[in-house]
Amino acid sequence: MDPNPFHFGSPVTGDRFGGRILELSTVLSCMANHINLVVLSPRRYGKTSLLEQAESVLRERQPLPAILHVNVLRCADLSELATKLVGQLYQVPGGTWRRAQTAVSEFVRRIRVHPTVTADLVTGLPVFAFAPQLTESDGTGIVEDVYGVLADLAKKRPAVLVLDEFQDVMEYAPRLPLLLKGLSDSYPDVSLVVAGSRHHLMEKLILTRESPLFGMAQKLALGPMPDEEMVPYLQERASRHGKKRMSAIVARKIIEIAGPTPNDIQHLAREAYDVAVDVINMASVDTAVERILASQAQLFDVQVGSLTSGQQRVLRALARGSSTSLYSSAFAKSVGLAGQQSVRRAIERLEMNELITRTRSDWHVVDPFLARWLCAEGG
Repeated sequence: MDPNPFHFGSPVTGDRFGGRILELSTVLSCMANHINLVVLSPRRYGKTSLLEQAESVLRERQPLPAILHVNVLRCADLSELATKLVGQLYQVPGGTWRRAQTAVSEFVRRIRVHPTVTADLVTGLPVFAFAPQLTESDGTGIVEDVYGVLADLAKKRPAVLVLDEFQDVMEYAPRLPLLLKGLSDSYPDVSLVVAGSRHHLMEKLILTRESPLFGMAQKLALGPMPDEEMVPYLQERASRHGKKRMSAIVARKIIEIAGPTPNDIQHLAREAYDVAVDVINMASVDTAVERILASQAQLFDVQVGSLTSGQQRVLRALARGSSTSLYSSAFAKSVGLAGQQSVRRAIERLEMNELITRTRSDWHVVDPFLARWLCAEGG
C-alpha cells in the first residue's frame, strides 16, 4: 500500500508544507531583518506550520540563526516557560559558552535565577529546570536575561524569539507583555514573533490602543488558503507522493466540505485517499465523510453534552447556517432564549470552548465535521 501523503493534527514542514507563499515570505523577512511580528489566525489554519517552516528555511542560511520557539499553551506555569526558554537558549548553535570547558556554568552565569541542572540519560546533554513556585518577578527576570543573551547573539546573526499561542501567557504572567514591549524597544536587533488564535484575547494584548504591545510589530492575519493554492497542492500530493489521481473537481469538493481550515481539508483528503483504489473520486469523498463522522461521533456527543441546552440550540442554529441576525429578538426566540443578553452569553461560552469562530461578520462552527454531525438526524 502506498504511504498516505496527507497529514493532519500536528504542524507540517518541508514538502508537506504547501501554499502560503506570500505569508512565508513575510515571516522570513521579519525574522531575518530584526522586525517584530504578530501572527493572528483561527486555530488549525496552519499558523504553527507557517512559523516552523520559516524557521526551517532560515536555519538553512548562513550565518546560522538563533531561534527560540515556545508554545505558551503547553506551559503550565511561568516556571515551565522559563525552563523551555533557557533549555533552548543553551542549545543555540555557536553560543560562546559552548566553547568554554565549563560550558554549563558559563551559561548559567548569564541567568539571574540559577536553575537546577541534570544530565539527560540518553543524550548526556544538560537539562535545566526551575522550581515550580517561581515568582512572577523571578520568571520575568529570566525572560529578560534570555532576551539579553539573544541580543548579544543578534550582533552577528538573526536572533528570533517566537511565542506561539501567546494569549495564554495572561494565565500566569500578566506583566510579561509589558516587559516584552520594553525589551523589544531596548533590543531592536531581536525579532520578537508572537502568535495567537484567540482573537478576543489577542485584541486585549496587541490590537487596541490600550494594549501593552500595541504598535510594536507588523501584523499578519491568516485567512483561508486560496483554492488556487490548495487545489493543486492536493492533486500533487495525491499523484506524486501517493500515486493516486485526483481531479480538480474532486479537490474542490474536499475543500468545500472540509474548508476553510487546512487541517480539516487534509483530514478529509487523508480519509478519501485511504478508501480510494486508483482514483480519488466523489464516492471516495462521500465514504471518507461517513468514516470521519462515525469515528468522531462519541467525541462530538461529549462536547455537545457538556453545554447547556441553550448553548446547544445556538450551536445547532449556527451549524445549519442560520440567516437570522444572531442578536435579534427573532434569533433569540428561535433558539428558546430570553433575549439578546442570553444569546451573547451563549456565543461567548461557545467561542471560549473554541466550538465557534467569527470570520469577517459571520459566526460559524469551527469543526466542519461537527457541523455536519449536528445537522444529521439525531445529531
